[in-house]
Amino acid sequence: MVTCHPVPCIFCSRLADGNIVAENGLAVAFEDAFPLNPGHCLVVPRRDEPDFLALAPEEQAAVWALVEQVRRYIDAGWRPRRPPTLSSRSV
Repeated sequence: MVTCHPVPCIFCSRLADGNIVAENGLAVAFEDAFPLNPGHCLVVPRRDEPDFLALAPEEQAAVWALVEQVRRYIDAGWRPRRPPTLSSRSV
């Protein structure tokens, strides 16, 4: 269950639709309504808090814990082209 203020935020409205990509007890991920790229997802805390740094450490960890699940979701559905990375061999 998402904890929302009397005037729901845009994220609360999106979560009511139920199109959840990944979730845990303190955070949830869903596809962006206006994606910049195929598979563009948002990962947000379940508690309404506009400032990430104001979240409790457990809530921040819960948000980060979903990142790998969302990456696998994007890789499985869209196989994005990864930009080249800098390695010690290419320097």
